[in-house]
Amino acid sequence: MHKVLVTGAAGYLASNLTNLLKDMDCQIVRLGRPGTTFLPVEGAATVEDITGDIRESTTWERALSGVDTVFHLVAQTSAYVANENPDADLEINVLPMLHLLETCRKSDCQPNVLFAGTVTEAGIPQSIPVDETHLDRPITIYDVHKLMAENYLKYYCSQGAVRGATLRLANVYGPGPSSRRDRGVLNQMVRKALKGETLIIYGQGDHLRDYIYVDEVVEAFLLAAKNIEHINGQYFVIGSG
Repeated sequence: MHKVLVTGAAGYLASNLTNLLKDMDCQIVRLGRPGTTFLPVEGAATVEDITGDIRESTTWERALSGVDTVFHLVAQTSAYVANENPDADLEINVLPMLHLLETCRKSDCQPNVLFAGTVTEAGIPQSIPVDETHLDRPITIYDVHKLMAENYLKYYCSQGAVRGATLRLANVYGPGPSSRRDRGVLNQMVRKALKGETLIIYGQGDHLRDYIYVDEVVEAFLLAAKNIEHINGQYFVIGSG
């Protein structure tokens, strides 16, 4: 039976991904931080819930046992928080990826690793649309660290320690647990509109942002895992155009 590890298991993306995986013949390991409350999951899949500090190598040694595919979705997602405390952001957005990859290298296991990146790793667009040929010029600590984690994954893929790919996500919207702070803006706008509340527009309303529905995102992750032999070491921009 295929064994899947999902990090950040109680989060927005992971919850939607688990909901898609639950009807498949697989074993799902949901990894959350200590104190995480996991929602019950019913389906064909078997589900195991574990907690641990992803900044510690020992957590990865335990979590990766027998795993075939890792969906690494856990992250600190606020650019404001990252800029205020770069050290803490490094610890949560970069070091866990390094510990994950080093655990794989040292244990000689070779799972597929699918990583949730962000389109903002590219920085201010030099041309529209932004695609995989666009040069990366990140302008926030958050984006610098996401790019660092992505580059670690590329390197370990090139060394044969794992097979993997990064999906750089546009602004994701749709049902699921509420996002924190500066994420989930479209969901917030929809909720305000349904309540008849005032919608606040940044600037003159002439800024362009790309959005993508969460169901399409989790399907993209499954497609990436299924086709990992063909996309190993690459990244893909996932948006609606």
